[in-house]
Amino acid sequence: MKRSAPRITKKRLVFVGVGVLFLGYFVLPSTIDLLRLRGQVAPILKHARAIRLEECQGRRYRQVLSSVELKRGDIGNALGALHYAPDLSCPGVEKMCAFPPHHRIVAVAEDGVTMNLEICFTCGDLALKSGADSRAPVVAIPFVWRPLLRRFFTSHGIPVRDGYNDFDFATPN
Repeated sequence: MKRSAPRITKKRLVFVGVGVLFLGYFVLPSTIDLLRLRGQVAPILKHARAIRLEECQGRRYRQVLSSVELKRGDIGNALGALHYAPDLSCPGVEKMCAFPPHHRIVAVAEDGVTMNLEICFTCGDLALKSGADSRAPVVAIPFVWRPLLRRFFTSHGIPVRDGYNDFDFATPN
């Protein structure tokens, strides 16, 4: 008895096509963004003179609520919270948040230039601000980084609270 070659059905082709579209629309662009962002942050963290975790509130005048200076051995843990992995973030999702970041990783380079990785766990966005440049594009926190960053902050005693007072009632002294 002669065996015939397996038939490719229309259902299989549709299933494969939907899978390719899903990967092309969701996984590939967000993974490329993750690789770019990690590539910018990793060298700064590796060669930083000091790294600090901060929790803050307020929009214009940032009041630091809690802060922890990391030891040299903890810098590897910071990079571990920002690891390479395929990402499954949803592009173009509207959020009910104006990106007031309440957490940040502050890295100070040997020459004194600072890099702030500002994080908003409420809306799931972050921004990388370097030096005196206070304007930076806001991007979605890569899906795989969200629980790792949250755990990284809480393991160092920096809480992730449900609510913050972001109204600036008075100017700083």
